Amino acid sequence: MNVKEIQPPASAAARADGSSSKSGSRAIGRRGVRFLRTQWRSLLLIGFVLLVLIAFKAVLTPFVLSFALAYVLYPAVVRLTRIRFGRHHVPVWASILTVYIVLIGGAALLVSLTGPPVLAQLQKLIDNIPSYAAQANSAGDKLIARWQATFSTWVLNAEEAAIDDGTIPSPSGDANDGAGGSTSEPPDASASKDGVETEPSGAIRPNEAAKAVSEVKDKYLAKLQSWLEGLGAQMPILIEALIRSIFNFFLVLMLTFMFLIYFPKLFAFSRRLIPVQYRAEFEKIAGDVNDRLSGVVRGQLLICLVNGVLTYIGFVMIGVKFASLLAFVAGVLSLIPIFGTIISTIPAVLLGLTQSVTIGLSVLGWVVLIHILEAYVLNPLIMGDSAHMNPLLIVFALLVGSHYFHPIMGPLLAAPFAAIIQTVFLHFLTREEDHGVSEPSLAPPATESSALSTT
Repeated sequence: MNVKEIQPPASAAARADGSSSKSGSRAIGRRGVRFLRTQWRSLLLIGFVLLVLIAFKAVLTPFVLSFALAYVLYPAVVRLTRIRFGRHHVPVWASILTVYIVLIGGAALLVSLTGPPVLAQLQKLIDNIPSYAAQANSAGDKLIARWQATFSTWVLNAEEAAIDDGTIPSPSGDANDGAGGSTSEPPDASASKDGVETEPSGAIRPNEAAKAVSEVKDKYLAKLQSWLEGLGAQMPILIEALIRSIFNFFLVLMLTFMFLIYFPKLFAFSRRLIPVQYRAEFEKIAGDVNDRLSGVVRGQLLICLVNGVLTYIGFVMIGVKFASLLAFVAGVLSLIPIFGTIISTIPAVLLGLTQSVTIGLSVLGWVVLIHILEAYVLNPLIMGDSAHMNPLLIVFALLVGSHYFHPIMGPLLAAPFAAIIQTVFLHFLTREEDHGVSEPSLAPPATESSALSTT
């Protein structure tokens, strides 16, 4: 019996690997060129839209806000239009007016219930600013005195250790002065150098550093108190801002009404701009974006409401002052991911510390507990996995939105825009992984070696 194995030459295998790698590279290059040839109109359109957004960002805020509000309200409008009265459906304009009535009525009811206590607590907080400033000044003085005593102890211990080691001479040591044998006087403990009190070893006294810190603290506390007390002088500016806000409110309502009416036509127009061979993919991307935005926008609004209610309940149980005001601020700022929580927590903890250390720590613990509940229970339950975004992406979007778009609206709209960008990117990444050219394998095919046996 004779068995002979047949194996291909090494050069043939190398040529096969090289040819497959070159063919893969050529295929990827051809796909890139073909994409640029077929999509140059779309790329130009995207570039034009970005240029328009950058050039007119100062006037785009009401349009962007109206589009976001229309997106939130559109499902309710669609459901109302499906209601039939006899043979006729509810008109779109009637559905929009119904949604507006419910929305404005609910907002008015909410303001009537929460507005008076919130405004009363805000006025009380403004009235108590001088007393809180005095408390902060007293606490700062105590902290500086404690720090000064501790620092003085450290300096004296360090000097004693240096004298024992012989690093510096002892201030009370004897030394002969010439033939007379007279002893040198010990240096005065209150000796000064250039008007700054020093220790016997030449080190600056700790009370000088404490004095500098105290002066800086008094300076900034005085500036803060004068700024807060001078808010009354800014009433004309506040009234002008109020009038502008009322105008923008009605402008947003009008633009939202128009967006709700023309949503289907806007989508159809956008679809016509896409080449025929890519329209199915466009509809797939639009559906994915809608699913993700539904989780981010509507889910975040519900979570903000839950955060505000839980914050109010906890602060009332703890006994912290201005619970209604702090809960309102926490609920509104929850719209801003990550940074909103930090911004709303700092004043709550500081106000709690003005009452006692226990209340301040209890406030911090309750806020941490709420956001643990949000991260591990509310987010998966309300938003689901489709709304998950990397925290680094969220922080980057917040910084870009606040710097390049608007200091207030930018952070509010950063998460939805980041969700859109992430959805589009993941779509194309998944498509390339499913249909792209795979890298050539380094392992030889199973058919390259075989065994022939003869009997």
